[in-house]
Amino acid sequence: MKLTLKAKSSSSDGFYSVNFVYDGGLLTVFCNCPAGESGKFCKHKWQLLSGNSEMLYDPAEIETLQTVHAWAVERNYEQLYKKVNELNEKIEEFKKEITDEKRQVERKFREGF
Repeated sequence: MKLTLKAKSSSSDGFYSVNFVYDGGLLTVFCNCPAGESGKFCKHKWQLLSGNSEMLYDPAEIETLQTVHAWAVERNYEQLYKKVNELNEKIEEFKKEITDEKRQVERKFREGF
């Protein structure tokens, strides 16, 4: 079964089409935004899979969104993004560590080393 949702564009008043194909127990997702067109991860796919109705361009598509979200839950979509979230948290920790280290270096430049 194939379903299509219109996702809000963050850069214009337009929308992107996000296609969900559920066939043979596999769920595939395609988006025609610039990132999606190049096969990259995009927020439109993730937000719609997560059931985020704020991403809908057309609020009348809520029932379709609920179906897509149910498919995603059935396919355990949270596990797909779990590692990405873990790595993003590590990045934030490293950014803080880098900032702290730069401050120490700056202090040593001022006070001597």
